[in-house]
Amino acid sequence: MLIYSVVTRTDFLSKTVFAASCPYVSKKNKVVVLGDSVYIGRRCHFGADVVIGNYVLIASNVSFVGGDHRIDIVGTPIFDSGRDELGTVLINDDVWIGHGAIILHNVTLGLGCVVAAGAVVTESVPACAIVGGVPAVILGYRFEESDRDRHREKIESAISDGRRA
Repeated sequence: MLIYSVVTRTDFLSKTVFAASCPYVSKKNKVVVLGDSVYIGRRCHFGADVVIGNYVLIASNVSFVGGDHRIDIVGTPIFDSGRDELGTVLINDDVWIGHGAIILHNVTLGLGCVVAAGAVVTESVPACAIVGGVPAVILGYRFEESDRDRHREKIESAISDGRRA
């Protein structure tokens, strides 16, 4: 099933997007943009604006959230506090997001990074980093520092040539 043929409320741009089931896209979203070769697992929730690069794997039950209720107004119940301004999640190329991860708005996932299952990502993740935990922290890197630039160059070259890495 192609996601952009199912969800018409947002701006989907893609050549090959595979969705295990139709993700939920919040009505507060302004844009969800998908790159080429994107997989979206079952029951994903887009509760923040999201821009997704190429060669991205998103497992089931992943949520992108933001613009939540304000909790910093003295004398006002949270119920009546209104919401923060909605930010965007930027997902670079060659990213893998594990089952049940939660990605907060205003976060950038660097090229080639991996987000562990169940992680709560509250801050941007550098290229090729592997993060996990609540809140997510860097557990390691996919490649030695000397190989990260070479990996980036090969991925970018494959994308510009329209071929698989």
